[in-house]
Amino acid sequence: MQSSTRPSATQVIYTDVTRNTISPLSSDISKQISQASFIAIDTEFTGLSLCHASPALGLNTADWNTRATDMREMYKAMANVAKSHALVSLGLSTYTHTSTGMFHVYNFNCILQEQNTHFINPASVSFLAQNGFDLNKQAQLGIRFFSGPNPMPLESRSADINLEGVLMRNVVFEMIRHKKPLVIHNGLFDLVYLYQSFFGPLPDSYESFVFDLTKMFPAGIYDTKFMAEKLELGTASFLAYLYHKNERIQKQRRDQNLKWLFIKQTEIVVKEKPSDAESHKQRSKKNARDVSLSSEKPYCEHFAAFGHCKYNEQCKRSHDIFFILDCQEKEKNDISENLSIDNEANTSSDQANGSTKRKRTDDASPQPSKILKALNSKHIQQSTTNDQETIEGSGNANAPVYHNAACDAFMTGYIFASLQIEHGDAINEFKNKIFRVGRGSEPLLIQASRYSSSSTTYKQTMKIIKDQKRDDCD
Repeated sequence: MQSSTRPSATQVIYTDVTRNTISPLSSDISKQISQASFIAIDTEFTGLSLCHASPALGLNTADWNTRATDMREMYKAMANVAKSHALVSLGLSTYTHTSTGMFHVYNFNCILQEQNTHFINPASVSFLAQNGFDLNKQAQLGIRFFSGPNPMPLESRSADINLEGVLMRNVVFEMIRHKKPLVIHNGLFDLVYLYQSFFGPLPDSYESFVFDLTKMFPAGIYDTKFMAEKLELGTASFLAYLYHKNERIQKQRRDQNLKWLFIKQTEIVVKEKPSDAESHKQRSKKNARDVSLSSEKPYCEHFAAFGHCKYNEQCKRSHDIFFILDCQEKEKNDISENLSIDNEANTSSDQANGSTKRKRTDDASPQPSKILKALNSKHIQQSTTNDQETIEGSGNANAPVYHNAACDAFMTGYIFASLQIEHGDAINEFKNKIFRVGRGSEPLLIQASRYSSSSTTYKQTMKIIKDQKRDDCD
């Protein structure tokens, strides 16, 4: 397979939203939310579990088990984490389907700095730093806000801080006001953090939390991880892999003159341009790869399946998603070629012996033994190069940054739009079904129960949202 067959990756264009730009950008963000066909989000935060808490805190760690199998226990643990940790960024992508069939996309990278005292999980912060998150920028330019529905707590004497909190919170309120479909990727924690940070204190019960979500987002919540696992059985489902796979699918659809995903991205430029824009573009450039034959797979199979590898940069095999996809396509082609050769050989043998051609019941489904034989007969390796490119699980400075919240939100939206084009109305069955870690076949259902009701937080905050809308109309 020649490198020329590889589709070029889409350059993600986004606008940084900081404490210096939130004011001039707030009206533009609100406008794009109001016009969007759907909205995709991603968040980054200071922890997703409680690790090695100091005994001086006196915490019952049993209440912090975010891997609990019972959903009520899991929710209680996730709520504890979100109440004690903080969001550091919110990625927001608005996808607007135009009359020409194109999606017009705006990506916003909101850098946040919660003012409430909170915990920081060293592993989470280290992960962010290793994947390009600028902690210095977050400390100096993060949008300052206080968690909860009241953006102006008594202890804050700064009008600037209060204004930043009001404007950022209004972005989330706009998403609720305009009742747009919300798209996430394995995003249960995103929803929990978003609620706690900008909507109000999380409800005590899991049932009330779910009830509130159905009212906040009546157009539905879609999880692209769960969708991909059900629509594309047997494939990896981590974000970067799915994004690049769907890029290839859309290129193939375009080449076959089928309906395909065409997008146009727009950056909103303000006086303070994103400081990391140029470095991000440089990191996002792709190097060509040639594929050749070898006796072993040259890519990390664990990374290819799950998006991470315990050896990280010490792993001897490639973590380059483009290369992995090239290899997997080559493997698939090799299987087809081997099966074709086997069939031709069998046909020739039958004709030579004068045997009568018999119809096989398994013509449409090759025997598993032949598939394994074909897979084991030919493998691919990356040709020698001095500038190895990786995507995730690597410390390579040239690797694209996929843990920028805006980039992740864009990729999430792209996957959703791609699945929408490929599968049509079939995606409607995935409304309000969220992936559950460790229980992928049993999604979390976002649906109101007859035995539950909205929380006190919902009633109080929705009154604020409605009063603001009434003031805007006046």
